[in-house]
Amino acid sequence: WLNQEFDKSIDICEEALYLIKRAEQDDKYDIRHTYHLILRDTRVTENIDKALEFFLSTHTLNDLISNDSDLNNINGVTYGNVGRCLLLKDDYQNSLICNFKSFYSLYCFTKYQRKINLGYAALWIAEVLIKQEEYEKAYYFLAFSKDCWYEHAPVLYNQNLESFDIIESDDVKARIPKDFWKIDKYCTELIEESLNIKFKQ
Repeated sequence: WLNQEFDKSIDICEEALYLIKRAEQDDKYDIRHTYHLILRDTRVTENIDKALEFFLSTHTLNDLISNDSDLNNINGVTYGNVGRCLLLKDDYQNSLICNFKSFYSLYCFTKYQRKINLGYAALWIAEVLIKQEEYEKAYYFLAFSKDCWYEHAPVLYNQNLESFDIIESDDVKARIPKDFWKIDKYCTELIEESLNIKFKQ
């Protein structure tokens, strides 16, 4: 799947899910979740819709994008995966809301694989901002994602070098601070302003 061998990965997951169901066993390795991540990443509309339905689970989209949504009870991974699906469906505004909430939730409440998932959230925010031609804002989130993955997830870092190349030009480097705390400050303050919420330290 990480090598984008989607058809092969889908076949493996479908076989595993069939065998689990036939043996009446629990899906203790979260194969259904992985299966829907793969469907999402095929970028095929029908597959994205299936993935979106799965990631929403018992929620509606309005539950997630509403100003009244409970950031304590809907986790950052859910927000992020829904936001990614919406990005792939060209629903940029709602994708940005979900990914902002994902970033906030992961930043404030998550310890397990925190850097890896924050890297995804920041990258997907940057991709939406680029679609909206908000390039200056996007550069900061790309820099945040790059910092998350450079040491903690080198495979993901190398897979996204094309995205990170955007911030390697001399012009952009001159506009982005070298100190990570300044990048962190910019990103968190932008999300605070957008969601009207304060980050928990």
